[in-house]
Formats: sequence, structure tokens, C-alpha cells
Amino acid sequence: MNKKKLRYCLIETIIIDFFIFIIFYRLSPIKENFLTLNLHPLLIVTSMMALRYGNYLGLISATISSLVYVYVYYLLGKDLYIFLIDFSYYKFLLMFYLSAVILGRFKDNYEFQLKNMNLEFDLLKKNYEELKELYEKSTFIREQMKKQIIGAQYSIISLFEAASSLVKLNPEEVYTETLGILSKFLGAKSISIYTVDDRQEYLRLKIKVGDFTEEIRNSIKVDEDECYKLLIFEKKVIKHDINCNDDFPIMSAPLIKEDKVIAIINIDEMNFEEVTDYSYNLFKVIVEWINKALVSAIEIEEDINKDYYYDGTRIMKFDRFVARLEEEKKRKRKFKLEYCLLAYKRKEIDLNILDINFRQILRKTDVIGYDDENDIVYVLLPATKTNNLDLINEKILSKFSYKLERVK
Repeated sequence: MNKKKLRYCLIETIIIDFFIFIIFYRLSPIKENFLTLNLHPLLIVTSMMALRYGNYLGLISATISSLVYVYVYYLLGKDLYIFLIDFSYYKFLLMFYLSAVILGRFKDNYEFQLKNMNLEFDLLKKNYEELKELYEKSTFIREQMKKQIIGAQYSIISLFEAASSLVKLNPEEVYTETLGILSKFLGAKSISIYTVDDRQEYLRLKIKVGDFTEEIRNSIKVDEDECYKLLIFEKKVIKHDINCNDDFPIMSAPLIKEDKVIAIINIDEMNFEEVTDYSYNLFKVIVEWINKALVSAIEIEEDINKDYYYDGTRIMKFDRFVARLEEEKKRKRKFKLEYCLLAYKRKEIDLNILDINFRQILRKTDVIGYDDENDIVYVLLPATKTNNLDLINEKILSKFSYKLERVK
């Protein structure tokens, strides 16, 4: 029995019975009417307590009300023996206890059924969540199976289907799926994609995947390596040789649009036994077939997607930014690719000022979003380790003279 409910039941019954005693006995001009009231107030009290607290506490309330009734009977100087044999008197006690039993049992049954229904609901909810998880897994597997190779692993048909599937994806999905295709067909352990700046002087890391033996650079100056010069200016697919710097990838290929290199794909690490002329030629075939889809995706970011940015800025509207963030989360799940996310209260700083300052300190591949409803600016840093987060945050705050307020 719940002690708290017992205490409340006793207090409520005693207080209400006391008021009934005062009103219907002490203040009544005809005190004997208390014994024959119809509908008796004590019966109402007992019924209320039974419905409120259940069978057992209802019986306790009935006992207290019965004692009050018998006490009034005694105060009126009546014979207790007559009380026990006269139905017109003891019927009230029977009514108190019957109402407590009937209504209390109803309350207990109601709570029991409600508890069972809650348990069934929780069980159904758990089963639903399990089914939902299974459905999502099966859907994911089905979608993955659609992208699987039909026929021989390295057949031309398989390569064509893999490359053709990229055309249907949005730009960021193209980047993600390209990594999967290269890993699948070449057995590459580490892959990276760099974009090339307009002057073709620097390479900026766009995305990477795999376990890198050595940390790769976020920014590369083209003229520091002869092999990168061949990539950018002669548009050749390069296999690492003695003319390349030690940190040059095993294989690298340019992505070309209108006779201009706008990005490169690197195979940074492979198993030694897989570094063959066959793999090199296969890499060239794959790059050639995905070049169209991936280059189109890069151009879409700068041209078609302008509708997703605030006028005259690189700041994304919030709905588009959320979609971009979801793609980073997908890359993290699929390839364990780290990213960082920072959020700041704008504090009435003009969006154009925000954009100018962010351009000076962020990479071209970094993404800025603005939630106009909550007045929060988000900074998404792809291919960035979380242990650099505090350093980047301090750099941003310093650039804005600490006018921005970071939101955790």
C-alpha cells in the first residue's frame, strides 16, 4: 500500500467527515435527521475516496465514516443494541462498505487495465522501433544492392552501371558515392578529393576517407611538386614515380571541365600487391567514366545552387544547410570521415560582413549556414578533426573581435 496515498486518504476523509459532522449535526436544528439523511453525505465521502484511492483505502474511509455515524448515534443517547438489530440504522454502515468495495474494485480494475495497456503500448512501441530499424536496414541493404555490380567484378558493364548511378545523385552524394566506387573497384585503403582554386595555384581538401598512415594536407601548393604540375597543367593521370615528392599519392587523376582542371582524385594508399599496371589502367577508366558526373556536381555547387544561398554571400539558407549536414553525417557513418560543426549567435552582425570575414579565414570547402528563425550562424568544416575545434573556434572569435557568441 502506498504510504503517501494512505496519508492523503486519512487526512481527506477525517477533514471532510469533520465538516459533515459540524454542518449536519452540530448546526442542524433537528440533530436526529443526521441518522436518516438521504443521500447520506458520509456515503458520498466513502464513494469519493473509493473512486480516488481504490478498494483498500476505500474500506478505511468507510470505517472512519462508520465511526462518525455510530458516534453521532451515541451522542443522541440511543441504545446501541437497537442499532445492531434495526436495519434502518445499520443499513448505512452496509452502504458505506458496499460502496467502498464496489467502487474501489472498479478503481482497482481500471488502474490494472490501464497499467496493462501501458505495458502493451510500451511493448508495441519497442516492437515498432525494432521493426523500423529492421526496415531501415533492409531499405539500406536494398539500395546498396541496387548499386552492386551485376556480373564480373571488374566488367565494363559493372563500371558503367556504377558510374551511371552517380548521375541521379545530388552533388554531395556524388562525392560520397565516388569514394565508395574507387574503394570497391581498386581496393584502395585511403582516398582523397581536392578542389582546385580559380588561379590553379592551390588544392583544397574536399573529402577524404580511409586510414591514412600519414596525415594528408588540407591545402597543397601546386608548384611545390612536379607531379601536381603535370596533373593541373598537362591534365595527365599520374602514377607515383621517382619524379614525385614522397608525399605524392600512389595515383592521381584530374577532373576536367572545359579544358580546365577543377578537382583531382587521389588514391593515397593501397595494398602493395594491388599497385599494378592493371589497377592504374582501371583507375583511368573509372575516373574517365565518373568525370562527367562529378564535374557536373562541382559546377552545380557554384551555379545551380545559388538559389540556396543568401544574396551576394556564400551563406546557405538553413534548409539547404541541414541537407548538407546530413551528407556529412552519412560520410561519417559510412567512411568514418570526421567533421566539425560550430554554432554562433549572430548578434545583429550583417550577413555580408559575416560572409566577408568567414571567407578570409575558412576554406572554400567549408560551409556556412544561417538559421534566420533562431538567429544562429552554423559553420560546417568537412574533413576536419574534432581536436582542432577549439583552435578553429578561437580563430573565428578573434576574427570577429569576440562579437559572436558560441552556442553549445
